[in-house]
Amino acid sequence: MGDTENFSETEISQITQNHSQGIPQGDLNSSLLITNHRLDGKNFLQWSQSVLMVLPGRGKIGYINGQIPRPASTDSDYATWELNNSMVMAWLINSMEGHISRTYLFFKTAKEMWDAIKGNYSDLGNASQVFEIKLKLKDIRQGTFEVTQYYNNLKILWQELDMYYEADWGEGLEHTKFMDHLNKERLYEFLAGLNRDLDEVRGRILGKTTLPTIEEAFAEVRREEKRRLIMLGDTRELKPLTVDAHRPSENSTLISRGPQSQRFKDGIDSCSKRPWCSHCNRKENKAAIISTTEEDAQNVKLIKTQLEALHKLLGTPTASWSLAIQGTVLNTTHEPITTSWILDSGASDHMTGNLSLFHTYLPCHDHSRIRIADGSYSPVAGMGTVRLTENFSLDKVLHVPNLSCNLLSISKLTKDEKVLAEFSAFGCGVQEQESGKMIGTAKVNDGLYVWNKNSSQEGMALSTSKDDSIML
Repeated sequence: MGDTENFSETEISQITQNHSQGIPQGDLNSSLLITNHRLDGKNFLQWSQSVLMVLPGRGKIGYINGQIPRPASTDSDYATWELNNSMVMAWLINSMEGHISRTYLFFKTAKEMWDAIKGNYSDLGNASQVFEIKLKLKDIRQGTFEVTQYYNNLKILWQELDMYYEADWGEGLEHTKFMDHLNKERLYEFLAGLNRDLDEVRGRILGKTTLPTIEEAFAEVRREEKRRLIMLGDTRELKPLTVDAHRPSENSTLISRGPQSQRFKDGIDSCSKRPWCSHCNRKENKAAIISTTEEDAQNVKLIKTQLEALHKLLGTPTASWSLAIQGTVLNTTHEPITTSWILDSGASDHMTGNLSLFHTYLPCHDHSRIRIADGSYSPVAGMGTVRLTENFSLDKVLHVPNLSCNLLSISKLTKDEKVLAEFSAFGCGVQEQESGKMIGTAKVNDGLYVWNKNSSQEGMALSTSKDDSIML
Protein backbone atom coordinates (compact mmCIF):
# COMPACT_ATOMS: atom_id res chain seq x y z
CA MET A 1 0.00 0.00 0.00
CA GLY A 2 1.10 3.54 -0.68
CA ASP A 3 2.17 5.94 2.06
CA THR A 4 2.26 9.65 1.16
CA GLU A 5 4.76 10.32 3.96
CA ASN A 6 7.39 8.24 2.09
CA PHE A 7 6.86 9.93 -1.29
CA SER A 8 9.66 12.10 -2.67
CA GLU A 9 9.04 15.72 -3.55
CA THR A 10 9.08 14.74 -7.24
CA GLU A 11 6.40 12.07 -6.70
CA ILE A 12 4.17 14.40 -4.70
CA SER A 13 4.56 17.04 -7.40
CA GLN A 14 3.53 14.44 -10.03
CA ILE A 15 0.42 13.48 -8.00
CA THR A 16 -0.59 17.14 -7.73
CA GLN A 17 -0.10 17.59 -11.47
CA ASN A 18 -2.21 14.53 -12.29
CA HIS A 19 -5.00 15.76 -10.02
CA SER A 20 -5.02 19.12 -11.75
CA GLN A 21 -5.36 17.28 -15.09
CA GLY A 22 -8.58 15.49 -14.19
CA ILE A 23 -8.25 13.54 -10.96
CA PRO A 24 -10.59 15.13 -8.37
CA GLN A 25 -8.70 16.96 -5.66
CA GLY A 26 -11.23 15.85 -3.04
CA ASP A 27 -10.48 12.15 -3.46
CA LEU A 28 -7.71 12.16 -0.86
CA ASN A 29 -10.15 13.37 1.79
CA SER A 30 -13.37 11.85 0.42
CA SER A 31 -15.61 9.63 2.53
CA LEU A 32 -14.70 5.96 2.63
CA LEU A 33 -18.41 5.03 2.45
CA ILE A 34 -19.59 5.21 -1.15
CA THR A 35 -22.95 3.42 -0.84
CA ASN A 36 -25.60 2.71 1.76
CA HIS A 37 -25.92 -0.83 0.39
CA ARG A 38 -23.55 -2.96 2.47
CA LEU A 39 -22.64 -6.36 1.06
CA ASP A 40 -24.07 -8.98 3.44
CA GLY A 41 -23.72 -12.06 1.25
CA LYS A 42 -27.31 -11.99 0.01
CA ASN A 43 -27.54 -8.65 -1.79
CA PHE A 44 -24.71 -8.78 -4.32
CA LEU A 45 -26.88 -7.52 -7.18
CA GLN A 46 -28.00 -4.38 -5.36
CA TRP A 47 -24.55 -3.79 -3.87
CA SER A 48 -22.65 -4.25 -7.14
CA GLN A 49 -25.05 -2.02 -9.05
CA SER A 50 -24.63 0.79 -6.53
CA VAL A 51 -20.82 0.46 -6.68
CA LEU A 52 -20.88 0.49 -10.48
CA MET A 53 -22.86 3.73 -10.39
CA VAL A 54 -20.46 5.51 -8.03
CA LEU A 55 -17.05 4.54 -9.40
CA PRO A 56 -17.50 5.92 -12.95
CA GLY A 57 -18.59 9.24 -11.47
CA ARG A 58 -15.34 9.41 -9.51
CA GLY A 59 -13.18 8.33 -12.44
CA LYS A 60 -12.18 5.03 -10.80
CA ILE A 61 -14.10 2.32 -12.67
CA GLY A 62 -10.93 1.32 -14.54
CA TYR A 63 -9.37 0.08 -11.29
CA ILE A 64 -11.87 -2.80 -10.98
CA ASN A 65 -12.48 -3.68 -14.64
CA GLY A 66 -8.81 -3.79 -15.66
CA GLN A 67 -8.81 -0.75 -17.92
CA ILE A 68 -6.21 0.89 -15.68
CA PRO A 69 -3.60 -1.85 -15.14
CA ARG A 70 -0.89 -1.75 -12.53
CA PRO A 71 2.21 0.04 -13.95
CA ALA A 72 5.78 -0.89 -13.19
CA SER A 73 7.07 0.37 -9.86
CA THR A 74 9.61 2.47 -11.75
CA ASP A 75 6.94 4.13 -13.86
CA SER A 76 6.26 7.80 -13.17
CA ASP A 77 2.52 7.06 -12.83
CA TYR A 78 2.99 4.30 -10.25
CA ALA A 79 2.52 6.56 -7.21
CA THR A 80 -0.76 7.92 -8.59
CA TRP A 81 -1.98 4.43 -9.47
CA GLU A 82 -1.17 3.05 -6.02
CA LEU A 83 -2.88 5.99 -4.32
CA ASN A 84 -6.09 5.53 -6.31
CA ASN A 85 -5.98 1.73 -6.10
CA SER A 86 -5.75 1.93 -2.31
CA MET A 87 -8.65 4.37 -2.22
CA VAL A 88 -10.89 2.08 -4.31
CA MET A 89 -10.00 -0.92 -2.14
CA ALA A 90 -10.88 1.07 0.97
CA TRP A 91 -14.22 2.04 -0.59
CA LEU A 92 -15.01 -1.60 -1.30
CA ILE A 93 -13.95 -2.79 2.17
CA ASN A 94 -16.05 -0.14 3.90
CA SER A 95 -19.13 -1.05 1.87
CA MET A 96 -19.21 -4.61 3.27
CA GLU A 97 -20.41 -6.09 6.53
CA GLY A 98 -17.56 -6.73 8.96
CA HIS A 99 -17.63 -10.53 8.79
CA ILE A 100 -17.26 -10.33 5.00
CA SER A 101 -14.75 -7.49 4.68
CA ARG A 102 -12.19 -9.31 6.88
CA THR A 103 -11.65 -11.91 4.17
CA TYR A 104 -10.59 -9.31 1.57
CA LEU A 105 -8.07 -7.25 3.54
CA PHE A 106 -4.97 -8.82 2.00
CA PHE A 107 -5.60 -8.37 -1.72
CA LYS A 108 -3.06 -6.26 -3.59
CA THR A 109 -5.27 -4.65 -6.22
CA ALA A 110 -8.87 -3.48 -6.42
CA LYS A 111 -9.44 -5.64 -9.51
CA GLU A 112 -8.33 -8.80 -7.69
CA MET A 113 -10.65 -7.93 -4.83
CA TRP A 114 -13.59 -7.18 -7.14
CA ASP A 115 -13.14 -10.42 -9.11
CA ALA A 116 -12.99 -12.44 -5.88
CA ILE A 117 -16.15 -10.83 -4.49
CA LYS A 118 -17.97 -11.38 -7.77
CA GLY A 119 -16.90 -15.01 -7.90
CA ASN A 120 -18.04 -15.65 -4.34
CA TYR A 121 -21.39 -13.86 -4.24
CA SER A 122 -22.68 -13.41 -7.78
CA ASP A 123 -25.66 -15.72 -8.37
CA LEU A 124 -26.23 -14.85 -12.01
CA GLY A 125 -25.90 -18.53 -12.89
CA ASN A 126 -28.07 -19.74 -10.01
CA ALA A 127 -31.44 -20.97 -11.29
CA SER A 128 -32.88 -21.06 -7.76
CA GLN A 129 -32.50 -17.28 -7.51
CA VAL A 130 -34.51 -16.83 -10.71
CA PHE A 131 -37.14 -19.21 -9.36
CA GLU A 132 -37.37 -17.24 -6.09
CA ILE A 133 -37.93 -13.97 -7.96
CA LYS A 134 -40.59 -15.62 -10.12
CA LEU A 135 -42.42 -16.78 -6.99
CA LYS A 136 -42.36 -13.28 -5.54
CA LEU A 137 -43.75 -11.85 -8.77
CA LYS A 138 -46.54 -14.42 -8.74
CA ASP A 139 -47.65 -13.43 -5.23
CA ILE A 140 -47.56 -9.63 -5.53
CA ARG A 141 -50.94 -7.86 -5.56
CA GLN A 142 -51.85 -4.18 -5.22
CA GLY A 143 -53.87 -4.65 -2.03
CA THR A 144 -53.69 -1.51 0.09
CA PHE A 145 -50.81 -0.03 -1.90
CA GLU A 146 -51.29 2.91 -4.23
CA VAL A 147 -50.69 2.06 -7.88
CA THR A 148 -47.29 3.78 -7.82
CA GLN A 149 -46.00 1.70 -4.90
CA TYR A 150 -47.41 -1.51 -6.37
CA TYR A 151 -45.73 -0.77 -9.72
CA ASN A 152 -42.41 0.03 -8.03
CA ASN A 153 -42.52 -3.29 -6.14
CA LEU A 154 -42.89 -5.09 -9.46
CA LYS A 155 -40.23 -2.94 -11.13
CA ILE A 156 -37.61 -3.83 -8.52
CA LEU A 157 -38.13 -7.55 -9.09
CA TRP A 158 -38.13 -7.13 -12.87
CA GLN A 159 -34.82 -5.30 -12.71
CA GLU A 160 -33.31 -8.06 -10.58
CA LEU A 161 -34.60 -10.64 -13.03
CA ASP A 162 -33.02 -8.77 -15.95
CA MET A 163 -29.61 -9.28 -14.34
CA TYR A 164 -29.97 -13.05 -14.79
CA TYR A 165 -30.67 -12.96 -18.52
CA GLU A 166 -27.50 -14.22 -20.21
CA ALA A 167 -28.72 -14.49 -23.80
CA ASP A 168 -27.19 -11.95 -26.17
CA TRP A 169 -30.07 -10.79 -28.32
CA GLY A 170 -28.00 -8.20 -30.16
CA GLU A 171 -29.73 -5.23 -31.73
CA GLY A 172 -31.54 -6.96 -34.60
CA LEU A 173 -34.93 -8.55 -35.17
CA GLU A 174 -34.48 -11.21 -32.47
CA HIS A 175 -33.83 -8.55 -29.85
CA THR A 176 -36.96 -6.64 -30.90
CA LYS A 177 -39.11 -9.78 -30.73
CA PHE A 178 -37.77 -10.68 -27.32
CA MET A 179 -38.40 -7.21 -25.90
CA ASP A 180 -41.95 -7.18 -27.30
CA HIS A 181 -42.66 -10.54 -25.68
CA LEU A 182 -41.14 -9.44 -22.37
CA ASN A 183 -43.17 -6.22 -22.35
CA LYS A 184 -46.42 -8.14 -22.90
CA GLU A 185 -45.67 -10.62 -20.12
CA ARG A 186 -44.93 -7.83 -17.64
CA LEU A 187 -47.95 -5.85 -18.76
CA TYR A 188 -50.16 -8.86 -17.97
CA GLU A 189 -48.47 -9.29 -14.57
CA PHE A 190 -49.07 -5.63 -13.72
CA LEU A 191 -52.73 -5.65 -14.78
CA ALA A 192 -53.49 -8.98 -13.10
CA GLY A 193 -52.48 -7.67 -9.67
CA LEU A 194 -54.61 -4.51 -9.74
CA ASN A 195 -57.60 -4.19 -7.43
CA ARG A 196 -61.11 -4.77 -8.76
CA ASP A 197 -62.05 -1.11 -8.56
CA LEU A 198 -59.66 -0.55 -11.49
CA ASP A 199 -61.35 -3.15 -13.72
CA GLU A 200 -62.60 -0.46 -16.10
CA VAL A 201 -59.19 0.95 -16.96
CA ARG A 202 -57.76 -2.57 -17.09
CA GLY A 203 -60.40 -3.50 -19.66
CA ARG A 204 -59.65 -0.41 -21.75
CA ILE A 205 -55.96 -1.27 -21.88
CA LEU A 206 -56.52 -4.92 -22.83
CA GLY A 207 -59.09 -3.90 -25.44
CA LYS A 208 -56.63 -1.83 -27.44
CA THR A 209 -55.60 -3.15 -30.86
CA THR A 210 -51.96 -2.48 -30.06
CA LEU A 211 -51.03 -3.09 -26.44
CA PRO A 212 -49.18 -0.21 -24.76
CA THR A 213 -45.80 -0.52 -23.09
CA ILE A 214 -45.72 -1.23 -19.38
CA GLU A 215 -44.76 2.40 -18.72
CA GLU A 216 -47.71 3.69 -20.76
CA ALA A 217 -50.11 1.31 -19.02
CA PHE A 218 -48.85 2.37 -15.59
CA ALA A 219 -49.31 6.04 -16.47
CA GLU A 220 -52.90 5.41 -17.63
CA VAL A 221 -53.81 3.40 -14.53
CA ARG A 222 -52.24 6.01 -12.24
CA ARG A 223 -54.26 8.77 -13.92
CA GLU A 224 -57.45 6.75 -13.45
CA GLU A 225 -56.63 6.17 -9.78
CA LYS A 226 -56.04 9.90 -9.34
CA ARG A 227 -59.30 10.75 -11.13
CA ARG A 228 -61.30 8.35 -8.96
CA LEU A 229 -59.73 9.76 -5.83
CA ILE A 230 -60.64 13.33 -6.80
CA MET A 231 -64.09 12.70 -8.27
CA LEU A 232 -65.37 9.80 -6.18
CA GLY A 233 -63.23 9.79 -3.08
CA ASP A 234 -61.37 6.66 -2.02
CA THR A 235 -63.54 3.96 -3.59
CA ARG A 236 -61.06 1.13 -3.45
CA GLU A 237 -63.02 -2.07 -3.03
CA LEU A 238 -60.92 -3.60 -0.30
CA LYS A 239 -60.73 -1.39 2.77
CA PRO A 240 -58.25 -2.08 5.58
CA LEU A 241 -60.02 -2.95 8.78
CA THR A 242 -58.81 -0.43 11.35
CA VAL A 243 -58.16 -1.99 14.73
CA ASP A 244 -57.07 -0.10 17.80
CA ALA A 245 -54.64 -2.42 19.55
CA HIS A 246 -55.11 -0.48 22.80
CA ARG A 247 -58.90 -0.69 22.79
CA PRO A 248 -60.29 -2.46 25.89
CA SER A 249 -61.18 -6.08 25.24
CA GLU A 250 -64.76 -5.76 26.50
CA ASN A 251 -65.79 -4.73 22.98
CA SER A 252 -64.95 -8.21 21.71
CA THR A 253 -67.90 -10.15 20.35
CA LEU A 254 -66.59 -13.47 21.58
CA ILE A 255 -64.03 -13.19 24.35
CA SER A 256 -63.11 -11.14 27.39
CA ARG A 257 -59.93 -11.24 29.43
CA GLY A 258 -58.81 -8.89 32.16
CA PRO A 259 -55.60 -6.82 32.16
CA GLN A 260 -53.84 -9.64 33.99
CA SER A 261 -53.41 -11.36 30.65
CA GLN A 262 -50.52 -9.18 29.53
CA ARG A 263 -47.82 -10.95 31.51
CA PHE A 264 -49.01 -14.33 30.31
CA LYS A 265 -48.98 -13.09 26.73
CA ASP A 266 -45.33 -12.21 27.21
CA GLY A 267 -44.58 -15.82 28.16
CA ILE A 268 -44.36 -15.30 31.96
CA ASP A 269 -46.05 -17.93 34.12
CA SER A 270 -47.94 -15.42 36.26
CA CYS A 271 -51.63 -15.91 35.47
CA SER A 272 -53.95 -14.31 37.99
CA LYS A 273 -55.76 -16.52 40.49
CA ARG A 274 -58.65 -14.12 40.96
CA PRO A 275 -61.39 -13.29 38.45
CA TRP A 276 -61.41 -9.87 36.84
CA CYS A 277 -64.53 -7.75 36.79
CA SER A 278 -64.94 -6.11 33.38
CA HIS A 279 -67.59 -3.80 34.85
CA CYS A 280 -65.42 -1.96 37.38
CA ASN A 281 -61.93 -3.19 36.43
CA ARG A 282 -61.27 -4.77 39.83
CA LYS A 283 -60.65 -8.25 41.12
CA GLU A 284 -63.12 -10.41 43.14
CA ASN A 285 -66.07 -8.06 42.77
CA LYS A 286 -68.70 -10.81 42.82
CA ALA A 287 -71.63 -8.42 42.98
CA ALA A 288 -70.42 -6.60 39.91
CA ILE A 289 -69.90 -9.89 38.08
CA ILE A 290 -73.46 -10.99 38.79
CA SER A 291 -74.85 -7.59 37.87
CA THR A 292 -72.90 -7.48 34.63
CA THR A 293 -74.02 -10.98 33.69
CA GLU A 294 -77.69 -10.13 34.22
CA GLU A 295 -77.32 -6.85 32.37
CA ASP A 296 -75.58 -8.53 29.46
CA ALA A 297 -78.25 -11.21 29.24
CA GLN A 298 -80.89 -8.52 28.79
CA ASN A 299 -78.94 -6.64 26.13
CA VAL A 300 -78.07 -9.49 23.76
CA LYS A 301 -79.16 -8.61 20.24
CA LEU A 302 -78.43 -11.06 17.44
CA ILE A 303 -79.91 -11.13 13.95
CA LYS A 304 -81.47 -14.52 13.26
CA THR A 305 -79.71 -15.05 9.95
CA GLN A 306 -76.33 -14.30 11.55
CA LEU A 307 -77.04 -16.77 14.34
CA GLU A 308 -77.99 -19.48 11.87
CA ALA A 309 -74.94 -18.79 9.73
CA LEU A 310 -72.60 -19.15 12.69
CA HIS A 311 -74.12 -22.46 13.76
CA LYS A 312 -74.10 -23.71 10.20
CA LEU A 313 -70.38 -22.99 10.03
CA LEU A 314 -69.72 -24.66 13.37
CA GLY A 315 -71.95 -27.62 12.48
CA THR A 316 -74.16 -27.40 15.59
CA PRO A 317 -77.90 -26.93 16.19
CA THR A 318 -78.92 -23.36 16.98
CA ALA A 319 -80.86 -24.34 20.07
CA SER A 320 -77.92 -26.08 21.70
CA TRP A 321 -75.75 -22.98 21.95
CA SER A 322 -75.56 -20.01 24.28
CA LEU A 323 -73.95 -17.36 22.08
CA ALA A 324 -71.54 -14.71 23.25
CA ILE A 325 -72.84 -11.53 24.75
CA GLN A 326 -70.63 -8.47 24.55
CA GLY A 327 -67.37 -9.04 26.40
CA THR A 328 -67.87 -12.80 26.75
CA VAL A 329 -67.02 -15.99 24.91
CA LEU A 330 -69.21 -18.72 23.42
CA ASN A 331 -70.68 -21.17 25.91
CA THR A 332 -68.84 -24.41 25.29
CA THR A 333 -70.78 -27.63 25.66
CA HIS A 334 -69.86 -29.47 22.44
CA GLU A 335 -66.78 -31.12 20.99
CA PRO A 336 -64.06 -28.78 19.69
CA ILE A 337 -64.36 -27.55 16.13
CA THR A 338 -61.07 -28.33 14.38
CA THR A 339 -61.54 -26.80 10.93
CA SER A 340 -63.12 -23.37 11.47
CA TRP A 341 -61.42 -20.21 12.64
CA ILE A 342 -63.43 -17.11 13.59
CA LEU A 343 -61.71 -13.74 13.32
CA ASP A 344 -62.83 -11.43 16.15
CA SER A 345 -62.26 -7.69 15.82
CA GLY A 346 -62.32 -7.12 19.58
CA ALA A 347 -60.51 -10.19 20.92
CA SER A 348 -57.18 -9.54 22.60
CA ASP A 349 -55.70 -13.02 21.99
CA HIS A 350 -55.82 -15.95 19.60
CA MET A 351 -57.26 -19.06 21.29
CA THR A 352 -58.46 -22.59 20.60
CA GLY A 353 -59.82 -25.56 22.50
CA ASN A 354 -58.10 -28.09 20.26
CA LEU A 355 -54.73 -29.14 21.66
CA SER A 356 -53.83 -31.06 18.49
CA LEU A 357 -53.56 -27.79 16.53
CA PHE A 358 -50.48 -26.63 18.44
CA HIS A 359 -47.09 -26.86 16.78
CA THR A 360 -45.29 -25.75 19.97
CA TYR A 361 -46.84 -25.64 23.44
CA LEU A 362 -46.07 -24.20 26.91
CA PRO A 363 -48.35 -25.27 29.81
CA CYS A 364 -49.72 -22.69 32.24
CA HIS A 365 -49.80 -24.07 35.78
CA ASP A 366 -51.61 -21.22 37.50
CA HIS A 367 -55.20 -20.08 37.22
CA SER A 368 -55.60 -17.67 34.32
CA ARG A 369 -59.22 -17.75 33.16
CA ILE A 370 -61.55 -16.35 30.52
CA ARG A 371 -65.20 -15.48 31.02
CA ILE A 372 -67.93 -17.24 29.01
CA ALA A 373 -71.54 -16.32 28.30
CA ASP A 374 -73.14 -17.78 31.42
CA GLY A 375 -70.88 -15.69 33.63
CA SER A 376 -68.59 -18.56 34.61
CA TYR A 377 -64.84 -18.70 33.95
CA SER A 378 -62.98 -21.20 31.82
CA PRO A 379 -59.30 -21.98 32.60
CA VAL A 380 -56.39 -21.32 30.25
CA ALA A 381 -54.29 -24.48 30.08
CA GLY A 382 -51.36 -23.19 28.08
CA MET A 383 -50.02 -21.21 25.16
CA GLY A 384 -48.13 -21.99 21.97
CA THR A 385 -47.75 -21.71 18.21
CA VAL A 386 -50.41 -22.82 15.73
CA ARG A 387 -49.72 -23.27 12.04
CA LEU A 388 -52.66 -21.62 10.29
CA THR A 389 -51.37 -22.39 6.80
CA GLU A 390 -48.32 -24.14 5.44
CA ASN A 391 -46.40 -20.85 5.36
CA PHE A 392 -48.06 -18.81 8.09
CA SER A 393 -48.10 -19.46 11.85
CA LEU A 394 -49.75 -17.75 14.81
CA ASP A 395 -47.72 -17.09 17.95
CA LYS A 396 -48.92 -16.99 21.57
CA VAL A 397 -52.20 -18.80 20.93
CA LEU A 398 -54.04 -19.60 24.18
CA HIS A 399 -55.27 -23.13 24.84
CA VAL A 400 -58.73 -23.07 26.44
CA PRO A 401 -59.86 -26.73 26.69
CA ASN A 402 -63.55 -25.84 27.14
CA LEU A 403 -63.63 -23.63 24.05
CA SER A 404 -65.58 -25.17 21.16
CA CYS A 405 -64.29 -22.89 18.41
CA ASN A 406 -61.04 -21.35 17.25
CA LEU A 407 -60.75 -17.57 17.64
CA LEU A 408 -58.30 -15.22 15.93
CA SER A 409 -57.73 -11.69 17.17
CA ILE A 410 -57.54 -9.05 14.45
CA SER A 411 -55.52 -6.74 16.69
CA LYS A 412 -52.99 -9.55 17.27
CA LEU A 413 -52.79 -10.23 13.55
CA THR A 414 -52.22 -6.62 12.60
CA LYS A 415 -49.87 -5.80 15.48
CA ASP A 416 -47.88 -8.96 16.19
CA GLU A 417 -48.16 -10.88 12.93
CA LYS A 418 -47.83 -7.64 10.88
CA VAL A 419 -50.51 -8.41 8.31
CA LEU A 420 -53.36 -6.46 6.76
CA ALA A 421 -56.95 -7.77 6.78
CA GLU A 422 -58.98 -6.13 4.01
CA PHE A 423 -62.75 -6.57 3.83
CA SER A 424 -65.27 -5.99 1.06
CA ALA A 425 -68.79 -7.12 0.24
CA PHE A 426 -67.32 -9.95 -1.84
CA GLY A 427 -64.59 -11.30 0.39
CA CYS A 428 -61.49 -10.65 2.42
CA GLY A 429 -57.79 -10.60 1.70
CA VAL A 430 -54.98 -11.12 4.21
CA GLN A 431 -51.53 -9.94 3.13
CA GLU A 432 -48.12 -9.03 4.50
CA GLN A 433 -47.79 -5.32 5.30
CA GLU A 434 -44.30 -4.75 3.90
CA SER A 435 -44.15 -6.93 0.79
CA GLY A 436 -47.84 -6.99 -0.13
CA LYS A 437 -47.63 -10.78 -0.51
CA MET A 438 -51.02 -12.44 -0.17
CA ILE A 439 -51.27 -14.90 2.72
CA GLY A 440 -54.79 -16.00 1.85
CA THR A 441 -58.30 -14.95 0.93
CA ALA A 442 -61.80 -15.48 2.29
CA LYS A 443 -65.19 -15.68 0.63
CA VAL A 444 -68.53 -14.49 1.96
CA ASN A 445 -70.59 -17.54 2.89
CA ASP A 446 -74.01 -17.07 4.52
CA GLY A 447 -72.95 -13.70 5.86
CA LEU A 448 -69.59 -14.95 7.15
CA TYR A 449 -66.12 -14.51 5.71
CA VAL A 450 -64.89 -18.08 5.26
CA TRP A 451 -61.27 -18.86 4.52
CA ASN A 452 -60.67 -20.02 0.96
CA LYS A 453 -59.60 -23.65 1.10
CA ASN A 454 -57.40 -23.15 -1.93
CA SER A 455 -55.18 -20.81 0.09
CA SER A 456 -55.17 -22.70 3.38
CA GLN A 457 -55.63 -26.14 4.85
CA GLU A 458 -57.88 -24.70 7.52
CA GLY A 459 -61.23 -22.94 7.31
CA MET A 460 -61.64 -19.52 8.86
CA ALA A 461 -64.73 -17.41 9.49
CA LEU A 462 -64.54 -13.71 10.15
CA SER A 463 -66.68 -11.57 12.43
CA THR A 464 -66.70 -7.98 13.63
CA SER A 465 -68.28 -6.37 16.67
CA LYS A 466 -70.60 -3.48 17.44
CA ASP A 467 -71.23 -1.66 20.68
CA ASP A 468 -74.53 -3.36 21.51
CA SER A 469 -74.74 -6.40 19.27
CA ILE A 470 -72.74 -9.11 17.57
CA MET A 471 -72.08 -8.54 13.89
CA LEU A 472 -70.90 -11.66 12.05
